[in-house]
Amino acid sequence: MAQIENLKTEQKFKKTEIGEIPVSWGVAMIKDVCRQPEYGYTASAVEESVGPKMLRITDIQEGRVLWDTVPYCKCPKSIKNKFLLHRGDILFARTGATTGKSYLIEDCPEAVFASYLIRIVTDKQLDYRYLYFFFDSTIYWNQIKQKIGGSAQGGVNASLLSELQIPLPPISEQKKIAEILLTIDSAIEKISQLIEKKKELKKGLMQELLTHGIGHKKFYKTEIGEIPKGWEVSNLGDIAKIRMGQSPASSACFDYENGLPFFQGKAEFGTKYPNATKWCNSPTKIAERGDILISVRAPVGDINIALEKCCIGRGLSAVRGDQARQDFLYFVINFLKDKLAKAGQGSTFEAINKEVLFELKIPLPPCSEQKKIAEILSDIDADIEEEVSEKEKMKQLKKGLMQVLLTGKVRVKI
Repeated sequence: MAQIENLKTEQKFKKTEIGEIPVSWGVAMIKDVCRQPEYGYTASAVEESVGPKMLRITDIQEGRVLWDTVPYCKCPKSIKNKFLLHRGDILFARTGATTGKSYLIEDCPEAVFASYLIRIVTDKQLDYRYLYFFFDSTIYWNQIKQKIGGSAQGGVNASLLSELQIPLPPISEQKKIAEILLTIDSAIEKISQLIEKKKELKKGLMQELLTHGIGHKKFYKTEIGEIPKGWEVSNLGDIAKIRMGQSPASSACFDYENGLPFFQGKAEFGTKYPNATKWCNSPTKIAERGDILISVRAPVGDINIALEKCCIGRGLSAVRGDQARQDFLYFVINFLKDKLAKAGQGSTFEAINKEVLFELKIPLPPCSEQKKIAEILSDIDADIEEEVSEKEKMKQLKKGLMQVLLTGKVRVKI
């Protein structure tokens, strides 16, 4: 992070259509500093290696591409070169949920890009890494929102991208700005990899601890497989209280804080503790603080813990241990969530009912061992949450630096 210390505050600005920028900077349209934007190749994607890989919008997830999972396509040699991806290419999603988002090609196998992507290539007076960061800046998104009316309905096309305006520092300064932001991106990526490794460690430990326990030598066969002697197999409904959700009247629901937090299901899931975006002042069904919240409608099996008393809609159930520790139950239900998901398949709309939850088979160690298992897994969860928090801090640092570096409010010393 040494480059961050090599910065200075700018004092002299001039007004432009995209806001104030340093007097020594220029403003250019994308069409003046890049090649004509290109649409991708139209073909059917196949799993068999019949030609180059074919990168689609759906293959770009959270700014990353897992090239091993990208399919192939038939692409005649006579036109393949036109669509081949190269280092420095910037791709845009021109439709769908990620409309306007970009992806920078650094290293990739032989691959072409699909028709719902647009490619931009810079010329010599514009550093491609600087341009890539611009395409994630406030200046960029403000222009996109103005041109498509604040929604993705109109999509992003080549003509629209060509007309966008970009602040243009000297090329040497562009490179320095890009280097600083790439350093932070690298730090974020290292934290992301560490998080994934710890998640894999947790997954392995759950498999070991929730099937073999701690220090056991003798096992016996059960309907859920071998478990240690001294353990039992119980229905979830026999060791916990299960409360199914019910959606309140729409007139009782608000987008601002008014009553209890209201959770409907999948929209709030993805972290251990859900964050409320809706509230309800006349709840029908309530979960208490610490209850395990299980998604019972697509996607079935996602799990959270209620941070406080809340209203639960029909997409959720609340589980509270009766003859089992709550912290142990959280981990064992998480471990078994694939079984819940399979139980919800086979219908037009994936869902499970209270009977399925009641009959979920739970391996049940003595209470003292439940406590030890939960403590081990909770420690790993705490480590993961700490790394996630650090990653979020780095993302906020990057966001702040992009705001001042790409507007020239803070300059790099050349």
